[in-house]
Amino acid sequence: MSAMTVKPESLQFFTSLKLSPCSPLPFHQITFTMKILCLVLCVALCALDACVPTVPAVPLTEGDWQLLAVTDEPVSRLLLLSQPRNGIANPNLFLNVDSLRGIGGKVRKIALPTGAFREYVFVVMPEEFKIEVLSATTYRRITTISFANERREPSDIVAVNATTAYIAFRNAPMLTVFDLFNIRIARDIRVGNSPVSALDVIGNQLFCALQDENTVAVVATNYTGSNATEAIVARIPVPRAPQFLGHTANGSELIVVCAGGGPQRLASRIAIVDVAERRLVREATLFTDAADSSSDRPYGLAITDRAFAYIPMNKDLARVDVRSLARASILPGTFRNVSFSPERLEIVVADSSTVPTCAIIASKNDSLTATISLDNVRAQIRQINSR
Repeated sequence: MSAMTVKPESLQFFTSLKLSPCSPLPFHQITFTMKILCLVLCVALCALDACVPTVPAVPLTEGDWQLLAVTDEPVSRLLLLSQPRNGIANPNLFLNVDSLRGIGGKVRKIALPTGAFREYVFVVMPEEFKIEVLSATTYRRITTISFANERREPSDIVAVNATTAYIAFRNAPMLTVFDLFNIRIARDIRVGNSPVSALDVIGNQLFCALQDENTVAVVATNYTGSNATEAIVARIPVPRAPQFLGHTANGSELIVVCAGGGPQRLASRIAIVDVAERRLVREATLFTDAADSSSDRPYGLAITDRAFAYIPMNKDLARVDVRSLARASILPGTFRNVSFSPERLEIVVADSSTVPTCAIIASKNDSLTATISLDNVRAQIRQINSR
C-alpha cells in the first residue's frame, strides 16, 4: 500500500527557557519571565485563530435544531439552517478571515454518522481527492483525509463503530479503513474490479455497491480489541448500476437503488435484498410513466422508520413502500438529495429549482411541515442533512 497523507489542523508552538538547576532565579525574575511567556502565548493564539476557519457560535434555545446544506458551486459553501425558525443561521461555515469563500472545493456528499458515532461530520470532496472531517458540534475542521498522492476520488464513508470507518472511491476498486480513534488511515481492502458507489453497514456486515459489476459485495468485519479483519463473504447480483444503499430499521432488508442506463437505456429500479439469505427477493421500476424511464434518474435514498424509501427524482420526490414496492409521488419538483432524521421522524429534501428550498416532511403521514426558502443563496443547493 502506498503512503497516504492525513493533515490535522494543528499548530505546534515551542519555547525554551534555559535555567541552571544549581542557581534558581529570584522571584521577581521568575515573575517577569512568566509575563513574557504569557504575552508570547497570547500572540501565538491570535495567530492560530487567524489561520483556522471562523465558525461563529450559533445561539440555540431549547427546542431548536439544525440542518446542514451544501451549495452546488465549484467552491461549495456549507450553510447552517435553524429550525423551527425557518432561516439561515450561517450562510458560510467556512468563510475565512481573508474572505475566501467555501471549504476549498466542490462538495459531493455530507455523511453524518448516527447513534454513538455522531462525533464527526464527513465532507466528501472527490474532485479534491479528500474528505474533510469536521466536529459535529463546532463544525471546525478536525483533520483532512487526503488521497492526492494516489489521486483517488472518495465517493462515500461509513462508520461501523466508534473507532473504525470505511471509505469507498468512485475511481478505485477498493476500500480504505480509517482509524477514527487515532485519526489516521489504517489499510486498504480490495473488494472487486470496479469502483464502489455507495456503502451501508448492518451489524458486522459492510455492503458495497459495485456500480460497474451490477453487484453488492458483502464484507464481514470482525473486531477483537484494537484488531480488525475483513473478509468478502458474498456477492449479490442486482439490477444495472447500483448507486444508493440503505436498510430497514430492523436491519432485515437492504434497499438498493439502481440507476439503469447503458446501451439498452434501462430504467432505474429499486431492489430489495434479504440480509440473512444474502439474495435479491424483489425489484421494480421507479417509474409509472414509461416515457420517463430513459430520461429520469434517482439522486438519493432515505429509509424511514416505517419502511418507506424516499427517492428524489427530476420531477418529484418518490416514496416507495419497501414491502409492496408501490410508488407514490409525494412532492413535485427538481430534487437532488434527501435524508431522514430518526430523532425527529422527518424527511429533509433539497429542492434545486429556480428558487432553492429545503422541505421538511413528517414521516408518519407525508405532510409538509416546513419550507425554508433559500432565495438569497445564489447557487443551487446540492444537499441538506438533518441533525
